[in-house]
Amino acid sequence: MKFRIWKSTILVNDASLIARLSRSFEGGFNKNAIIDTAPAAMASEDAHILLGSYEDVPLAYIMIGIASPKAFMDAGNRPPYFNHNGDYKVELEAIPYGSRVATTAVMELLGR
Repeated sequence: MKFRIWKSTILVNDASLIARLSRSFEGGFNKNAIIDTAPAAMASEDAHILLGSYEDVPLAYIMIGIASPKAFMDAGNRPPYFNHNGDYKVELEAIPYGSRVATTAVMELLGR
């Protein structure tokens, strides 16, 4: 059996793009719900690989909360569950909220 060693770069958000998107969210979302800085974390995410060789393209990986405010507070003001995890669940109220976040981001990037 042969194994292929795959090397990946680290996912690093473009600070100016994150700032731009964060400002666009302020008009339609609770400002206290926007967290645009967080400590580095070990995780397994490969979204940035979609950039391929286009290293000059800015990247903004946005995590949209899926937990209710109560679940968040009950977990000590931390996300109570994450994707790619056995305890993952989606609170259905998060789906339209996530759609609004994505739409707002795209409209900002399109200049509308």
